[in-house]
Amino acid sequence: LALTAVAVVAAFATPGSGNICASRSTAVGITTTAATAGARASFTIQARDEFGQLETATDQPFVVALEREGPGPVSTLSVRMEPMVPPAGVYGVTIAAGGSGCTAGGTLSASVPPGQSGSGFSATFTQSGGVIDAVTVTAEGSGYTATPTLAIASGGAGCTGYALTALATLVGEHYG
Repeated sequence: LALTAVAVVAAFATPGSGNICASRSTAVGITTTAATAGARASFTIQARDEFGQLETATDQPFVVALEREGPGPVSTLSVRMEPMVPPAGVYGVTIAAGGSGCTAGGTLSASVPPGQSGSGFSATFTQSGGVIDAVTVTAEGSGYTATPTLAIASGGAGCTGYALTALATLVGEHYG
């Protein structure tokens, strides 16, 4: 039995806080694409409001839709959601523009503006048809006080016109 998370929908906002926005929230982790019955599986949902600010209030539930691969119904499904405060690091990357001319994948690095701090982020990327098509965070880094700028550190021969956006939790951000 393999289950796939097919939708993450946030609902029921708390008065006085921003409304959780599913399109600004993210789910990361290997088991966001598949899990096997009988084996422990987990992924992290980072809730953000419509303004992109972190939301961690525990009284704002998520609805996570799961679908079974293959025929037959899912007879029993147990899901436990645990709120957590993520470390100040880069937990994901959005490909705003895949660029063009890439003849190889490579690695990414992060830099912060002058006067800001944070280090240790690394990621790999792949290309298909000359375009950056996937990014995998290999180290989130820590201590980020500003969202870093991402750039190709090695490899990526011929890549131009790409735009990658870091999804980061910053030091001192308000939680819940």
